[in-house]
Amino acid sequence: MTKKIKLILLLPAVLGVLVGVAYAYFTSTAQTADNTFKTGELTIDVTQNSMGGRIDPVIKNWFPGDTAQVTFEVKNTSPKAVNLAAYARGSWNNASLDDTMVKAIKVDYWKSGMTTDWTEIKSDPHGITGIVYYSPSGTNTDLYSVAPGETVWFRVTVKLDENADDAYENQTYTASVHVAATQVGGTFPAEF
Repeated sequence: MTKKIKLILLLPAVLGVLVGVAYAYFTSTAQTADNTFKTGELTIDVTQNSMGGRIDPVIKNWFPGDTAQVTFEVKNTSPKAVNLAAYARGSWNNASLDDTMVKAIKVDYWKSGMTTDWTEIKSDPHGITGIVYYSPSGTNTDLYSVAPGETVWFRVTVKLDENADDAYENQTYTASVHVAATQVGGTFPAEF
């Protein structure tokens, strides 16, 4: 009797599977045309200048203990706001001379609309080393942003060490400033 009850109970399940397999639906698939996404580009222009007027970027008659100022502007030519970072690199024409005898000792900034004169970002009488960020402290925190089309001027005060001796007389030190921009909140490149 129990076999009959099991068979009676099993029969509807088997019939349900057979009917389900025999009963099918038609299906269809489709897809859209390809969508193209082109990434943007962050661009900046860096120009050495004297607040709008071109200058000769050669500093002459520089003596031990003297300072000089180099001014350059950075314009954000991107459609997005950017953060900035920079460092200076240079060397003497005579490889036997010590490059550390020339030191950047102060970095200031100014931009249109400021009601104050130049504002200091970072200073160190012994020389600023590494990267300086466009921020209140010159570090990679609380970065200022540069809006699209906005220009910021930077002024670097450079000093020839007081201990530069006769070996440095009538020599040439060549330096450049390297600037990197990243979209606000982004990460700066490891090398620039």
